[in-house]
Amino acid sequence: FVLLGKIIETKAKFSMKDTLIRLHFSIPRKVRKPLENGCFHFVPIKEIKQGDLFAVFQGEKIPLDGRVVEGNGFCDESVMTGESLPVCKQVASSVIGGSILQNGNLMISSVGAVEKSTISKIIDLVETGLKSKSTYKRAVDPILLFFVPAILVIASLTAFYSWVFVGGEMALLKALSIILIACPCAIGIAVPLAEAYLMKRLLKLGIIIRNR
Repeated sequence: FVLLGKIIETKAKFSMKDTLIRLHFSIPRKVRKPLENGCFHFVPIKEIKQGDLFAVFQGEKIPLDGRVVEGNGFCDESVMTGESLPVCKQVASSVIGGSILQNGNLMISSVGAVEKSTISKIIDLVETGLKSKSTYKRAVDPILLFFVPAILVIASLTAFYSWVFVGGEMALLKALSIILIACPCAIGIAVPLAEAYLMKRLLKLGIIIRNR
């Protein structure tokens, strides 16, 4: 049960990471870049550098962080900021990659490459937090390291004593009774289950756990 609790905890952490990565890959892979003749052509998002211009039309997802240089409209930034109301964007306004342009058309100047976008930074922070060790150690963890072996030793000694001095027919029953009564199932699995549930609920609310 202790091992199962650890597995659940690990799975919850990486499901949080997978959700962020899916969000990252939901961003368009190509950007509409203006030409000198006033037309547009699509280029891979990786080719966009700081200061490059790209256009976003109504209903489209903004692929990169940037600053509006032409046009106006309203953006749905709830996926990144949690703000439920559309945010007005006009010349000189900042836009966040991953938000949706609900109406209007914008010409945007990129403030950096895709690796430096807000969502990429968030994913990097979460990955760093998942790879590093927790900043705290649960109070029960050191106890569990010695508790389980100690209970097994006590149960074995009880069985041996009962077999030699009391009677063999009750030895196994007494050993099993000690193991069942002292079973650390609640300690070993309750905390990881609570943590897994909390991390999933917080992620649905737009709250990202960087470290614990």
